[in-house]
Amino acid sequence: MQWAKDQRYIAALSQYEAVSFGDPLFAHVVLLPLQQRFSVHLRKALWFDRIDVIRTLSLRPSQCLIPIETFLHPCEEEADLVEIYFSSLHRGKVRPTWSPIMYLVAVHHVVSFAFSPKAGGTEGEALRTARARLKIVKGILALQNEDLKQLLLLYQGPSSSDPKGYTLHNSLPQDRANILFAAERLAQERQK
Repeated sequence: MQWAKDQRYIAALSQYEAVSFGDPLFAHVVLLPLQQRFSVHLRKALWFDRIDVIRTLSLRPSQCLIPIETFLHPCEEEADLVEIYFSSLHRGKVRPTWSPIMYLVAVHHVVSFAFSPKAGGTEGEALRTARARLKIVKGILALQNEDLKQLLLLYQGPSSSDPKGYTLHNSLPQDRANILFAAERLAQERQK
């Protein structure tokens, strides 16, 4: 059954890409299944299989008829999806000028995943999650794009009153500083 839903969504993505010309109403149809309450498979269909469609989803958060919070909460826990969010940000596949909502979604979930104190359920899940988080944190530290690096380090949360759609901390929060320090220390110990 899930496969059939995924196929219908992929068909809608193909149709949107082929004929929409970035139409805002059609963009809402594409965005609707990307809310966190729906299957992760639908988000993966866009971010893994049809990443180029993101460039045409040009709605700003203030234009979206769907509450932005539904794309952001609960925070994404699927490590491979968060990794593609990070990769898409790093490689410029999603940009605030092209797709402000998808950019906000990617930033929010990368930051939430990387700096969340939440652990997985079983010991094995917790270990896999910790490794994935460490990989993201190391990736953030290694970014050459200083603007993106600062955004990921200082991102505070969504904001409907800010034209960018988000706000930043004035300085690095202590909990993030602790995580970064631990990641750098671990990297140094592995080099020895």
